[in-house]
Amino acid sequence: MRKPTQTAVSKDILINQGADFRLQIRLCMGTKETYTPIDITGYTFACKIKEDASDIDSMATADCYIIDAPNGLMEIFFDNLITTNINTEGAKYDDLTQCVWDLYATAPAGDTLRIMNGTCYVSPGVSDN
Repeated sequence: MRKPTQTAVSKDILINQGADFRLQIRLCMGTKETYTPIDITGYTFACKIKEDASDIDSMATADCYIIDAPNGLMEIFFDNLITTNINTEGAKYDDLTQCVWDLYATAPAGDTLRIMNGTCYVSPGVSDN
């Protein structure tokens, strides 16, 4: 039996505790050479970080903004107050805490799909903001 193909794009991210984090994403169809942007007018987005995918509570929730709806451009944003509150286990900046994250889109008609997911690495911060 063939292994199912994952439909969500997998992308790992690194967040520095206590710093703002932004990631802009362009939603499109087609191949890399011939992509067509998806008009995301009326879409809503949800993005969370959890210690484990099965956890009920999230460690952080991003603000999601549409930057350019006709051209499929949106942004996820975790501000420094949110990232400060992500618990880390390391004593040094390179002792990364490993979590999971995902991004869901809901179309105006109500269809919801996961469009991106991956591992979130968090580097412990030293300075108080």
